Formats: sequence, structure tokens, C-alpha cells
Amino acid sequence: MQKQESLEYFYLYEPDTKEKYGLRYAIPEDADRISELYIQEYGSNYVNPIIYDQHELEGHIADEDNIWIIGENLQKEELIATSLMELKENYAFSSKTIIRKSYRGKGLGSRFGFRSVKELHDSGVLDNRIKIDSDVRGVQVTAQKLSENSRGIPYGFIPFYNNFGDKRDLNSDYYNPYPTQDEESAYLYFSPLPRLSKNRSNEVYLLDNELIIFFYDYMKHIKRMTKNIMKRDTVYYTKFKQTPEYLEKEDISVSIDLYGSRVKLLGVTDYKVVEFLMDKFKNYRMLIWHIPATLKGVKSMQQVLDNGFIVCGYNLGGFKPRYSDVLVDSVIFVKYLHEKSKNSLKENISCTEMNEPILKHVLKQLS
Repeated sequence: MQKQESLEYFYLYEPDTKEKYGLRYAIPEDADRISELYIQEYGSNYVNPIIYDQHELEGHIADEDNIWIIGENLQKEELIATSLMELKENYAFSSKTIIRKSYRGKGLGSRFGFRSVKELHDSGVLDNRIKIDSDVRGVQVTAQKLSENSRGIPYGFIPFYNNFGDKRDLNSDYYNPYPTQDEESAYLYFSPLPRLSKNRSNEVYLLDNELIIFFYDYMKHIKRMTKNIMKRDTVYYTKFKQTPEYLEKEDISVSIDLYGSRVKLLGVTDYKVVEFLMDKFKNYRMLIWHIPATLKGVKSMQQVLDNGFIVCGYNLGGFKPRYSDVLVDSVIFVKYLHEKSKNSLKENISCTEMNEPILKHVLKQLS
């Protein structure tokens, strides 16, 4: 997709109030106004401090893999909304749409969100991707409803996922992330795109364990869309001792989030490698491992449950093997690298009706 460098609006809206609104792609010159809107929403505590550095934010907006969209009141020439879609290897990640406080309660958030995603679909930028991913704050039930009204489907809940706090004057390096400040839980959402169903493997291997099976069953029945995606599945509920000693080659990727103080693993590897990584990144808050629903993955599922991980979600087509175009489901496990318990959750976690089973299932593992 070619980044737009003009002020052309792709959507205009005139409600009964006779005000006129427009949506367009942001340009680097919008950085200061976008930053101001984030400050209104988060103060100095947003998870990524890039939002407070105008020069860095300008570069982020100019990057073709970061699609910033803004909404404006055209009469007042006022920026009233912003959203971000980050293009990853085979999916897109959608950040929260922020609406200026004085414009809330008018239905603009859901309208702008829908029109922004429609524009990206029409532009073709999502054609080669399997889904739109997002995470939604556990304390904001309104944001959860907005995601669900925009065809978002919850697939996980991770306690203490976010690490808010003022990071502007803090230093970090590869092994020493930003310190723990204001932790907050999050729900994981996704919106399937056509390539997910087309490329996803219907052979699913799961450890025969109720904590894991719960999430598979939840995903299959939560929405008609996921039921259709999973209706041809052949599921093998496997005992750990039934897995061969040597199966797939190791296929693992490691990513770190300095701001969130999280380490993420995606794929299969020997558990000794994971122990090495947990020691290497011991100053981080948590390790999140997406384990593929394969025979090799079953062995890893048992090992992580034996070593204090909890099951937090089920990601349809969440793993793409290195030498294959077939997408494999993954089960999401979390290990807190410092002591955590249900009693540590100081926030007032909210949930929609759709999220309630996930919330209860995860929290009971912390008790």
C-alpha cells in the first residue's frame, strides 16, 4: 500500500447536529496532535513512550507498515479521533481507537472504527493477511463491546498483560526491560479474514487436559464464524506418553517487548531452551508461549503445565511453520517470572457476556 501524503478524506459524515466529520490517513505533520490525544487518554502512562516523542512518532507515522488514521471535526479543524493498524508478517494488529472526551457518547467510535477497517479492506492492504488482532483493556467493558460490535472475537485473557506507567525518563536494555509499574489485564480479540479458513490445517493435536480442551470448545462454539472455520476439524486428544520422542524439527521464534516487559515464544522447541530463556530474561515480567497444536506441541503442553504455566487462550491459525504455508492453531500459555496470584489483581476487571467464561477459566488457575 502506498502511504497517502495528502489531506484527502476517504469518509465524510454529517450527523443531525450539522457538524461535519472526516476520516483520512495521518501524515507525519499530525504527530503533535495525535500525541496530545493520547495524553488526554493516558496522561504520561501509555505503554509505549514513542507517543510522547514527536520526532520518533513522525517516523512511526511515515513507516508504511504503520497505518495511522485520524478523524477530524472539519468545521473546527480539530482532531477528535485516532487509530493505528500495524501490518505484521501475515496479520494486522489494531490498536484502540481513541475518541476525544468531548465527542464521546455520539456513536463516533464504532462508526469510525467500522469505516476505517472497511477502507483498509477496500484498499487491498489486508488481502494477504489472515486476521486482525487486538488486545483490549480488562477494565474497559465499553471497549470490549466496541470490539465485539466490530466483529471481534475474544480468544484469550492474560492477567497483568499491560505495563502502564511513565517511561519517558527511564532506561532499558535487551535484558533489562522497563520496570513493572501499573499492571493491567487484557482480553485478546481477533477478526478472521478469508485466508485464515483457506490456509488453516484441520488436523488438531491437543494434550488431553481440561484446561486446554475448554479453550478449543469455547472457540468452536462462541460464534458461527469460528464454528464454520473449525467444522471440518479432526481433533486428537493425546496423552503425553503417546507422543514420539522425536518429531518436528525445532521451529521457534522469540520476540521481546521492552515496554511491556514480556517475552513471547511462538513454535516448538526443547523445554531446556525455554528454561535457558527464562533465566536469560529473568528481569522480565512474563513469558508467553504460543505452542502449536501438533504432536510435538503436545509434549510441550504437558511440560509447561508441569512447570507452573497457565492456559490463557487458543489462537486459530496462530502458527505458520517455517517451511509450510499451512497455518496451525496454537494454545497460549503464560508463565509469570515473578510470583503472582489472583489476589494481586488490584484492578476492577470487567467483562462482556462473551468474555465471562474466559475470565473465570483463567482466574481459577491463579487461585
